Amino acid sequence: MIIRGRDIISEFDSGLSFSGKNGTGRNSKIPWFRAFDKTRSPTAQEGFYLVYLFSSDGASVFLSLNQGTTDMSGKAYVQKPQDELKRRVDNARTVLQLSESKKFQFDIDLSTDCALARAYCLGNIVAFKYDRAKLPTHPMLQKDFIALAKLLKRLYK
Repeated sequence: MIIRGRDIISEFDSGLSFSGKNGTGRNSKIPWFRAFDKTRSPTAQEGFYLVYLFSSDGASVFLSLNQGTTDMSGKAYVQKPQDELKRRVDNARTVLQLSESKKFQFDIDLSTDCALARAYCLGNIVAFKYDRAKLPTHPMLQKDFIALAKLLKRLYK
């Protein structure tokens, strides 16, 4: 999956950076790959960003406008308080003037009940869902990425 949204990427103050993980030292139940502004979301625990979240069963992937959902405690990641995540989701949806729409997914299901998956689901502001058996075309993936990147930029203002 190649995204060629150079026009939208260049609109961010420091451009967009990309990183991903399939677990640290072992495979993760929820592999992810994120796009973020280094100044607004220097780590995956801070700020808002776009992230591809792969379901644990591999049946789907979500392109999510999400937020830092965990904090480091010792050597482990712990979920931020649920009320804090909900407040930030509600505030972001209000700022973006998002209403229930068939275009977006407001709730995501990553097919596991592990703590990190729950945190990612709670932190979702809006997402697109892609089923492995019915992946969209490259132009549609690009269009969706650009649409969420524009929402991300509005949050950064």
